[in-house]
Amino acid sequence: MVKYFGFFWCMFFGMGLLYAQKPYLNIQDYQKSVKISFHNLKVDTIVPGDSGRDVFWDFSDLEEEGRPSSSQVLSPDSLANAEFPNTNYIEKYANGSFMAYSREGGRTYLLGYFDPNSGAKIEYTLPLLMSKRPLSFGDIISSDYNVVFSHGENSFTSKGKAILESDGHGILRLPHKIFYDVLRIRLTQLQEDSISRFDTINKVKTITYFWYDRKNDSPLLKYTESESNHRKRKVLQSLIEESSNLNIK
Repeated sequence: MVKYFGFFWCMFFGMGLLYAQKPYLNIQDYQKSVKISFHNLKVDTIVPGDSGRDVFWDFSDLEEEGRPSSSQVLSPDSLANAEFPNTNYIEKYANGSFMAYSREGGRTYLLGYFDPNSGAKIEYTLPLLMSKRPLSFGDIISSDYNVVFSHGENSFTSKGKAILESDGHGILRLPHKIFYDVLRIRLTQLQEDSISRFDTINKVKTITYFWYDRKNDSPLLKYTESESNHRKRKVLQSLIEESSNLNIK
């Protein structure tokens, strides 16, 4: 029995190595309008787990917190085009706010965020790299970005460096399902906020982990931890459903 068990795991890890070397083509490759539903999860004791090949990420004990949330990936409307002229698609939330993205040469960039209710706007004047296609285990891409935060008459600027690394491949276990052939991507943002009004610089480090399979354009699991001079913040969400509709122009 032990021999067969050992043989099974050797075969599994061998196949895992082959799968890890096959590029992922679907990461944030939204070609159709999509409705995304996701669970908000408790983050009290969460750790992102190991990097490397043949990793088993066990999140089977995650607990939901609050009600599920949803968003829609859409072609840009007139408001989005006015605020972010170079956008290819937006992710719109229930309150009317949205994130604007562009696709260029197999890469997806975040252009900014706008809330029409409050007028708050975040604009990446040098866009933030969010994903690359194709992407294989071990790939690392880095780029600089600049961002302007504005709300009414108040504004401040920031600059940063983004490092996108596909740092893990293996099996992802969530409370109700196990996913195989999963690629984990780690996005690290090292940012300096210049607040001229107070003559100070606030340093922010944000790490976001995404777990992707080959079926969905959206991540199966997304975990963000952010730390600055003044606070720490963690957010954890898991995908419920991704349903496609019309093509994005």
